[in-house]
Amino acid sequence: TMLYPNLVKAMKDEGVTKTDIANLLGLHFNTVTAKLEGETSSSKAVYQVGFTLIEAVMIKNIFFRRYDLAWLFDFSEHTKTA
Repeated sequence: TMLYPNLVKAMKDEGVTKTDIANLLGLHFNTVTAKLEGETSSSKAVYQVGFTLIEAVMIKNIFFRRYDLAWLFDFSEHTKTA
């Protein structure tokens, strides 16, 4: 499952690729994929899931100006419990 389903939908609608985001943020393609999927990086001492606030704002400002930041990066579906 994707951590940010709205971001993935917006990417499809606007033709923005993972490579575009990777190039913007200076990250590896696989890192962007992991962030979109909500995977943690086991190589870091601190486990970070998803994009940082700065990364999110950069993605929004460059690729998704007409979208709402909170909507783009909403992960509430991912955190709901049964």
